[in-house]
Amino acid sequence: MEISCGLNMKHKLKHFWWKCLHTILPVNEVIYSRTKQGDPICKCCGEGVESVEHLLFFCSNAVNIWRHSPILWDGIQEYRTNLWHWWDELIGAANREEGRKHITLTINICWQIWKSRNEVVFNGQGEEGVRRA
Repeated sequence: MEISCGLNMKHKLKHFWWKCLHTILPVNEVIYSRTKQGDPICKCCGEGVESVEHLLFFCSNAVNIWRHSPILWDGIQEYRTNLWHWWDELIGAANREEGRKHITLTINICWQIWKSRNEVVFNGQGEEGVRRA
């Protein structure tokens, strides 16, 4: 399956999404499982293991970003525990009017969640990062 599906987006976003889908994005769970160093718990919320799914959908940081996003994907919420299943459902919208634009926007939102997470983890930015500092 081609990940980009003819989506008009920057290469770095396609690469980011490919890493997400192939479970190689360096979230805490991946780093810990490979090195047995560090802590697999999410640094932003401290509420669970930081998997890609946690990062993008369940972390309080992500929940807040999605709450304020201009796009909603009703009907695929139940698939959030498995990114591939969620993606399969999402990509089904590609043939709808504005579907490809909405999918591209969704990947951009996921990218912004990743960047926001990195600000907390590496720079102590954001409410959670400041509290832990």
